[in-house]
Amino acid sequence: MQSIGPILPIYIQGMVHGTDTLASISGTIIAIGGITSALASASMGFVCKYFSHKRILATAALLCAVSFIGQLAATDVFMLGALRALNGFCIGMMIPSANTIVTYLIPEAKRGAAYGVTNGATLMGNVLGPLSAGFLSISFGITSIFYVTSLLFLGVFGLLIYEHRKAESYAAA
Repeated sequence: MQSIGPILPIYIQGMVHGTDTLASISGTIIAIGGITSALASASMGFVCKYFSHKRILATAALLCAVSFIGQLAATDVFMLGALRALNGFCIGMMIPSANTIVTYLIPEAKRGAAYGVTNGATLMGNVLGPLSAGFLSISFGITSIFYVTSLLFLGVFGLLIYEHRKAESYAAA
């Protein structure tokens, strides 16, 4: 999730003419993703009345994959901003849903340790995401980050669907 942040100004630089507004445009686009993420997280109480957390998580993972490919195809900063907004919204849905699923799966006595592990993994992702993005952009170009991130979200979606079908087959047996 954090891989795009460091390279976003460089990516945007290819879309805008002149560099005098680059920092403002980049900051605005990053802020749009943060705002939509916060709004999505705040609306989870309403959304989960109608959809399961597993469905929310799977749908958001698929939409994240699509939004990253869309960001790669964006032709201007407005389109990029809209896709970053969608991306932020999906991330804002994924994190509370994943935490709720952890709550349901882990016995109450072990939840503190489970949240410690999940938060530790999140923090490591915050470090490894930008580092891997830097490596990818140096080795394969900036566009590779969008492809790899999209593939990772597709992998999450596929894993969620696989686990859901496996659970259904156990229930039917």
